[in-house]
Amino acid sequence: MKISFETVPELKHYRAPSFTTIKRWVQQVGYYKLTRPKTIANDWMVLIDASILLTPAYVPPTLYYWQRGKKGSEAEIDYIIQYENQVIPIDVKAGTTGALKSLHQFVKEKKKTTAIRINSDVPRLGPVQVKDSFGSSIEYNLLSLPFYLLGKVHRLIKSAEK
Repeated sequence: MKISFETVPELKHYRAPSFTTIKRWVQQVGYYKLTRPKTIANDWMVLIDASILLTPAYVPPTLYYWQRGKKGSEAEIDYIIQYENQVIPIDVKAGTTGALKSLHQFVKEKKKTTAIRINSDVPRLGPVQVKDSFGSSIEYNLLSLPFYLLGKVHRLIKSAEK
């Protein structure tokens, strides 16, 4: 596909559209409509690349984790993700079982109501009610997901909150 741009003197301070914008035009308008014969008109149609104004710049995803550095009570959460306006902890276990002490500690300190465990067990959603070493009650909803459902985590969090 060959795309050419003619310079209009009044618009010389505008840049040519970026590749991303051209790709969006082709996807939205369709290749056929862009390449079919055009009718001659007496007026001009100007396409200005304003894509940078319409959408924020792409920010690559970043992985976060949590580590408690208090001496004598180290705790670590493997991943922290953002879901809407919440921070959700994710603890990954290699097998079907495993202690969730760090997850309990995080939920207690940060006052969270939802947490996720990734393991090789079947999917499960249920309330967790435990007591810490001081006898304080810790309650939250635990969404347990097998590894193969990790790509659907945001949709499943939404379903779990209903």
